[in-house]
Amino acid sequence: MDPVPDNYLQILPSLLQQSLWAAKANQPALTRLIKAYLKRCPAAIVGNQALFHQILGLVQFLMMSKMTDHNAFGILNSILCHIPSSKFPEFLPVLTNAALDRFQKLPDKSNGKFLRCLLVFFSLYVAKHGPELLLNQLEGVQTGLLEQVTHTHTHTHTH
Repeated sequence: MDPVPDNYLQILPSLLQQSLWAAKANQPALTRLIKAYLKRCPAAIVGNQALFHQILGLVQFLMMSKMTDHNAFGILNSILCHIPSSKFPEFLPVLTNAALDRFQKLPDKSNGKFLRCLLVFFSLYVAKHGPELLLNQLEGVQTGLLEQVTHTHTHTHTH
């Protein structure tokens, strides 16, 4: 795979401006672009800590709304797939806690989209890094949290 040209890398910070993300119509295309950058040039992104932190902040911002949380999970899943796991301790607990915080604030009659995204994220997490890391993190947030997530998901789909 050819390296990403520098002029494309120079555009990335502009694509992370909150004013672009404020328009909901822009978000699907911007999400796909950010995922493409993560896939094609993860070393350049991780090598620029300010840029990487902008992306992480964007994920947290998108995670807070039910209208945009699926975009946050799309980017987060791409991070899990393409960013070296040696970087995970720096950011993954914060993002996982943001997702879990949002989960705990969901109404009982949630539409299930967030829960599906969360379970896909957990599945990818386990597939990439094993169950111990995820279980330890979930138990560190709240004892029995995994059971609560899976119970809520199965309860949503059986009623």
